[in-house]
Amino acid sequence: MITLLAMLIMLFVGIALIIAGAFFVAWILFVIGFILAVVRYFKAKKLFPTDKVCPYCDHTDLSFTHNAAKKGAPTIAVCQNCGQKFDFWTEDEINKAKRKHLIRMIVFGILTLLTSVMMFAGGSSKSDTVEQNTASGQTTTENNQQSNDSEQKASYDITNHYFVSYINALGEPSFDAIVEITNTGSTNLYLHAKSFDIEDANNKLITTESFINTCPDLIAPGEKGYLYLGLGGRYPSGTDVNQEMTLKPDMDIKVGTADPIDYEVTDLSINAGNFGYPQVIGRVTNNTDSDDGLVYVQAVFFDNEGRPIAISGTNLTDFKAGSTQSFEINLMQSNKIELSQIATYQVIARKSHMQFN
Repeated sequence: MITLLAMLIMLFVGIALIIAGAFFVAWILFVIGFILAVVRYFKAKKLFPTDKVCPYCDHTDLSFTHNAAKKGAPTIAVCQNCGQKFDFWTEDEINKAKRKHLIRMIVFGILTLLTSVMMFAGGSSKSDTVEQNTASGQTTTENNQQSNDSEQKASYDITNHYFVSYINALGEPSFDAIVEITNTGSTNLYLHAKSFDIEDANNKLITTESFINTCPDLIAPGEKGYLYLGLGGRYPSGTDVNQEMTLKPDMDIKVGTADPIDYEVTDLSINAGNFGYPQVIGRVTNNTDSDDGLVYVQAVFFDNEGRPIAISGTNLTDFKAGSTQSFEINLMQSNKIELSQIATYQVIARKSHMQFN
């Protein structure tokens, strides 16, 4: 049944979008699925068992056949007098139809609710009206640098940052933040941040975000890495996004206990993508001797001043040694970045690393 197939596609695409962090687009898909299920459920509620009389000639000599072409569709009745065919609903078929659409309504309703919670918690949404306060130089970054004072010291600099405040499409005061770290030492570094704190002009804490992403986990000497809010951040309701504010990253960057392992990236291109969101496509080859169950491929986007203005990624699973997989990365976030704003981009496909000491 086409409707069932369409809803299954919406379901799987929505889940894939959630994994990619595109909560707003997933929320739209789930809302559409919920509305379709509600409409079909109430249509089913209006059905009544069909009388055993031909609606065309009023004869009662009917034969019946199952509608094999459409799962869940009513029985087909054929009038033996005039030859006309028509849908013949039995009470059992009506009850099955109502149960089916009720289940879909519940599933899409729950997914819509969960996605709404994720979206509100992370502040992620498509932004139609954007107010930024970086043009006048009002946003700054301060470094709460914490180095590892063991035998080897983590040596690094903050070499760039991106911090913008705006009102998202839901009318919420929001912000995006990226901190660029350059490894200035002679050892590998493991990137980690405890929080991003936002303070006003009087050094009063406005908000804090503790779910900080890294791109990548490990960086070699001379390399750059990034700490960022994958879903964006939200200010308390009523916050003036045009006031002077300072981003203060509380970082805990350590000497790495492993060497970075990169997978080969080829066939890269960037386009406007769906709904006007920039999209990067390409291929990644596992040029090692080991399988990798999960690889997070990330794209860093830069403006014409070399600032990292957005980071997005996608997952590759069951990445066998010697295999090649294609990927697409869609840049969907609250503060929409247009393709024209992107001067260059970098794709990183590096083996993930977790470190606890």
